[in-house]
Amino acid sequence: MMLLCSFSIIAQEYFPKNDGVKSKNTNYTAFTNAKIYVTPTQIIEKGTLLIKDGKVVATGTSVTIPNNSVIIDITGKSIYPSFIDMYSGFGVEKPKRQQGGGRS
Repeated sequence: MMLLCSFSIIAQEYFPKNDGVKSKNTNYTAFTNAKIYVTPTQIIEKGTLLIKDGKVVATGTSVTIPNNSVIIDITGKSIYPSFIDMYSGFGVEKPKRQQGGGRS
């Protein structure tokens, strides 16, 4: 009986600490060779987006990348300035109704 009680006392030695899903990475992350949409009319071809601690530090075609950076080449991919609203009509043409008969 004494043995069972001693196991239940030391079952959990600490209280778990939940910090969320944040990354502890303090290095820079550079996304290179991207098509970066700054605004709908201003687009940077083959640009670099530099991020540190989850915030944009620099963007452009001649960004200086620090030595300790994680470099991710995303050639052929695009970067947009925010989340994309799935229900917006930005950049999408309205579908055209095809000419033709109804049922055959």
